[in-house]
Amino acid sequence: MTFVLTRIARRLGLGRTWALPALIITLVFVTSWPLMVWSEPAANDITEPGNYWWWFAVTASTVGYGDFFPTTTGGHLVGVYVIVGGIVTLTALFTRIAVVIDNAKGRRMKGQAALDMSGHLVIVGYTPDRTERLIDECTAEGRFQVALCAWGEVGENPMPERREVGFVRGDLADVEVLRRAGAERADRVLIDARDDNEALTLTVTAIHVNPDVHTVVTLRDMTAARNMSYVDSDVPFGRIQEGLGRGHTTTVIAVRAGGKVLNPGWDTKLSGDSILYYVGDRRLSADDIVGAVRRPAESG
Repeated sequence: MTFVLTRIARRLGLGRTWALPALIITLVFVTSWPLMVWSEPAANDITEPGNYWWWFAVTASTVGYGDFFPTTTGGHLVGVYVIVGGIVTLTALFTRIAVVIDNAKGRRMKGQAALDMSGHLVIVGYTPDRTERLIDECTAEGRFQVALCAWGEVGENPMPERREVGFVRGDLADVEVLRRAGAERADRVLIDARDDNEALTLTVTAIHVNPDVHTVVTLRDMTAARNMSYVDSDVPFGRIQEGLGRGHTTTVIAVRAGGKVLNPGWDTKLSGDSILYYVGDRRLSADDIVGAVRRPAESG
């Protein structure tokens, strides 16, 4: 009976739902009780509603405490029927649980699931070998979580063995992809784009998702002066941010000073060898930056 029901349920499309285990165990209970009442003498307390419910539960789960038991051949056959029904039910239940776990794992491997992270590092962009080295360097001083965001052509998580690395994929210029990576809860965002133009687009997207996050952008052409500009000695960071904002609608997102990438305070003074990383409508020349920085000071 249980096997026939299983085949019918699968044909009806119930084999992939939670309804199948419930349907099987319900049918076994409803059909076995009258059979037990018919098989056992009235003196056997097993047929009482409360007693039969308990006996059915422990028998179907194959525990069998033995406090109630059938005494006739017919009752024994009913017991076998209940045991088989319980095994089929548990098999269907565990199969369904395994499918759910496997689907969840598959969604994580394919970068389709949202990551439950906070205070983590989000790396936007993936380049084989290069990204692995970046993550190794970023995690060298201590273990923390990393959300790796890759373009859609990266089919699966390239670092499944790294438990501290979560994975999402898709259009990295889409804010929903960065939100799945928990960018709005991140402490840091590292933009590692395929080229400098793409880096600009991804940086704007990241700042839109989390305007307060500390954002660092890696540049492919580090020798291009148009991508980074030096500032005069002992200039307050606030003057630079204000000058570039007013003069060129440009926002400085990070500063490299003393060999470190910083997110300086408004009054922090920057030395002449500091390098600015900025986001704006266009690339600025050194003269553009110097003129914009001096203009607020001269007007004041």
